[in-house]
Amino acid sequence: RRPELGKLEEGMAADMIGISLDRLDLIGAGEDYPASAVFCASANHHVDFSMINGKIIIQDGHFHSIDEDALKNRIAECWKKYRHRYAG
Repeated sequence: RRPELGKLEEGMAADMIGISLDRLDLIGAGEDYPASAVFCASANHHVDFSMINGKIIIQDGHFHSIDEDALKNRIAECWKKYRHRYAG
C-alpha cells in the first residue's frame, strides 16, 4: 500500500475531475447523476476541472498551465507541414 493514497488532505496524491451538471446536454440524465455525468461528459469532452496528483490541469473548462491558443497554432503549423509533405 502506498502511504500517499487514501486521504484527501495536503501532501497526499489526488486525482479528480469536476463536471458541471447544470448544462443542457445533461438535463434529464436521470437520478444517477454521477454515472450519467461521466458518460455524457466523457463523450462530449466537457470536463470543467481536472486535478492529477494534486496539480490542477483543467480549470473552468480550459487547460490551467497551457496556452491553448499557442497550442492550436502549433498544431495548425504541424498539420500544414504534414499536408504539404504527404498530400497527393
